[in-house]
Amino acid sequence: MKNTLQAKKSWWLSRANWVIVIMALIIFFLFAANMDLSQRFHALKAQINAEHQPKAPEQESAIGANLANSDSSISPRTLGNSSNNPPATKIIFKEGDYYRRATDVAGMKDYLTKYPKGEHAAVVQQLLVVTLEAQNQGSKDAKEKTKDLAPGLDMVAIPAGNFSMGDDSGRDYGLELPAHRVYVNAFNMSKYEVTFAQYDEFLDATTDGRDKSRDAGWGRADRPAMNVSWHDAKAYANWLSEQTGKAYRLPTEAEWEYAARAMTTSAYSWGNLVGCNLAQYRDLDGAGCNTDLKRSQTAPVGSYHPNAFGLFDMHGNVYEWVEDCAHANYVDAPNDGSAWVSGACIARMLRGGSWAHFAEGARSASRYWLSPYFRSEAIGFRLVTDQ
Repeated sequence: MKNTLQAKKSWWLSRANWVIVIMALIIFFLFAANMDLSQRFHALKAQINAEHQPKAPEQESAIGANLANSDSSISPRTLGNSSNNPPATKIIFKEGDYYRRATDVAGMKDYLTKYPKGEHAAVVQQLLVVTLEAQNQGSKDAKEKTKDLAPGLDMVAIPAGNFSMGDDSGRDYGLELPAHRVYVNAFNMSKYEVTFAQYDEFLDATTDGRDKSRDAGWGRADRPAMNVSWHDAKAYANWLSEQTGKAYRLPTEAEWEYAARAMTTSAYSWGNLVGCNLAQYRDLDGAGCNTDLKRSQTAPVGSYHPNAFGLFDMHGNVYEWVEDCAHANYVDAPNDGSAWVSGACIARMLRGGSWAHFAEGARSASRYWLSPYFRSEAIGFRLVTDQ
C-alpha cells in the first residue's frame, strides 16, 4: 500500500514539473515576442519622425528665394504642381454652376453651349430669346415703363379657365391641401405690383392720416410699395376706382394662384427649379447672386421675366395681399374662384413670397396669413378688375 502511494506521488510530481517547464517556455516566448514588437514599434516611430522633420533653414531659404525671383504671374495652383508637391485638385464645374451663372446673355449662351440638352436648357433658351429680342428691338427696361403709370395701372387680360388649386406634389403642407379643381372667370390683373410712384399719389391726395409707407432707404419710384396693410391696400383700391371710374379690387386667392400658375402645374410658373435670374427671393447665403441687383431688398418691378400671362414678379419680391380670410386648409373652399370670406376673418391671406423669404414660399401654391393691420417691408399688393 505504501509503495502504491509513493508511485502515485512521483507520477503527480513528474507532471507538475512538466507543467512548470511548459509555462516557463510560454512566458519566455511571449517576452521575447513582446521585446521584438516593442523594438519594431520604436524603430517605425523613429522613421516616421525623421520623415516629418521640418526642412533645414537653408532649404527653406532657397525655396523662398526661388519664389521671390519667380514670375509674379505664377499662381499657387501652378506652384502646387511642382515635383515636390502632389498635384492640385482640379475644380470641375457642374451643370448647376453654369445654370446659376446664366444671369445675362453671356452666361445663358455659356450654359447652352455646355449643356444644350441639360435639365434647364428649355428655361435658359426661353430667357435668352426674350432677352435678345428686347435688346434687338431696343426696348426699354420694364422699370422705365412703370414710372409714369400713376394713377392708372397697366392691366393684363387673364382668360377664363380652370386649374388644380393647392399642392398635389406630395409636399404635404396642410395649408395647401386638399388640392381641388377651381373654375375662374376672366378678369384683368395689374402687370406689376403697385409701385411707390402709384401709391404715393394716393397718399398725397388723401387726408385720412396715413403717413407715407417706409421705403427702408431703398428708393421709391418703380419699387413695389411696401409696409402696406390689407386695409391700406383696400383704401388705395377704392381711391383709384374713384379716380379712374374703374372698379379696382384685391384679387381673390383663387384668381391670384390661377394667374401665377399661368396654365402650368409646376411649383413655379417656369418649372420646378429656382435660379437667381428668375425671381427676387432670399438665397441660401443671403448675400445675393450678382452685384447688379441686391437680393437683400426689393427689386424694381419688372426686373425679371414675366410668366406666360405677361405678369411680372408673381414669385418673390413682396408678398401680395388677397381678399380672402385666413383658413388653415382648403376643406369646404369655394370652387368658383370667389373670395372665401366666411368665419371670424381676423386674418387675411398673402401670396407669392418675398425678397426676405426662401424660394419655397414663392411657389404658386404657397400660402401665408397675417393680421389685416400688419405692415412689413416684405408685403405689398396688386389689383384686379372684372372683365
